[in-house]
Amino acid sequence: MSQISLENLVAALASSVAEAEHIVRVQQVRNLRSFFDDRNAPVTVELQVPSARSDAQPGDTDTLVVPLITLVNVSNMSIAEMEVSFTTELGEVTAEAEAADVEPLHFSDDEEGKRQADAEAHRSELGWSEVDHDVGIDVSTTPTTGESGRASVTLKVTQTETPEGLARLIARLNRTL
Repeated sequence: MSQISLENLVAALASSVAEAEHIVRVQQVRNLRSFFDDRNAPVTVELQVPSARSDAQPGDTDTLVVPLITLVNVSNMSIAEMEVSFTTELGEVTAEAEAADVEPLHFSDDEEGKRQADAEAHRSELGWSEVDHDVGIDVSTTPTTGESGRASVTLKVTQTETPEGLARLIARLNRTL
């Protein structure tokens, strides 16, 4: 039976989200790089537009060299939310503690000692303890537990504001038109 601890499952999910966010950023940089050539000059397109010269005749055109990045919306995406749902079996919860490993509580007259004793008493009332519990999650799928180990992950991606540097670059390229 394949098992993973709850702590490792949560860590794996968090790591996966961080990796997915990194992949989104790398893809955005690749997309941005596509608007520049090997010399880091903007990729341009030549457009014929009606002439704006004062001496232009009807039908005269001018050639404008337009940076391609100024003609498209460069969207920036980020992972806004992740939803995970899964059906699984929980392994046994064990609370075995060796008597020699458990330190007795020491009470003292000082305030810190009283606070610690009160906190321990409160944890005991709630069923909490300082003993680590090993919670295993069964991630295997068997014919009898067809739903065990199945997970569904939903990532919600949102468009974020254009970074200041990119906005300034596009504004500067727009001024060249």
